Amino acid sequence: MLYETELASSLRAPAEYRELADNAGIAQSLAFAAHASFYLRRHTEAQTLIYEAVAVAGTLEGSSRVVLAYAARVAARDAGADIETARHLFAQALEIYDRFGEMTNVAYSLLDLGACEFRAGNAQRALYYAEDALPRVVHLQRTCHAAWYALNDMSLYLSALSRWEDAIMRSRESIRLAREWQWDALVAFALENLVASAALRQLAATPKARESYADVASIIGFVDARLAHSGSIRDSIMQPRYDQLIRLLREKLGDDLAELRAEGAAMTGDEAVEKALAL
Repeated sequence: MLYETELASSLRAPAEYRELADNAGIAQSLAFAAHASFYLRRHTEAQTLIYEAVAVAGTLEGSSRVVLAYAARVAARDAGADIETARHLFAQALEIYDRFGEMTNVAYSLLDLGACEFRAGNAQRALYYAEDALPRVVHLQRTCHAAWYALNDMSLYLSALSRWEDAIMRSRESIRLAREWQWDALVAFALENLVASAALRQLAATPKARESYADVASIIGFVDARLAHSGSIRDSIMQPRYDQLIRLLREKLGDDLAELRAEGAAMTGDEAVEKALAL
């Protein structure tokens, strides 16, 4: 729902900005629309919008070029962009943000670049960028949203590198931060990261064990229900690991999986967090 609303409002805005001959407004609204389309998996539409945004933003001068940096970031995040193109676009964005002192946006750019690296199969490099981003924002309350993303991304990358304990530790930190700020959807995403790492750790240690997967299944049921209720969508870098987790749970739990997920959907947030932290 959030991205549908962002897309609708952003698509209305360019016409109004054209009447004002405001190229910065045109480019920014097109980039926002492309961002929403990207997360709604409408990649063809996202590409059309973002390349128009980049073309308009390329005419801007002075501090207005920060709009070009944002457009470059969105273009780089497009799933169709190859990693070399993504690196080039992020280098352009980072140079502009750094020049105008946009340090929060530097951090977000590093996180986006890490996501592109992870999608390209470079988990270690992705972790490097997330670790670089975190200290830039963790001390700033107004950017703790970025801090949460850094922690959550680090958990995902550490899990991919089979560093289960480190991944779980970062997930615990991201759960704490999301609960402190009452971000229900972000709590759910962090819970998913934690239980996925716990399940994969269990698989590596004792592949035939069954009983420990039941709690994971119920928490995933809670996560799915919470995300559906909030209209939140998994980032494309999280979806493959989620699919892997569901395959593992189906293998271990068989027909019980559906019932356990249904039970989890009825849990409260406090119950889900307590169960996850006990894993």
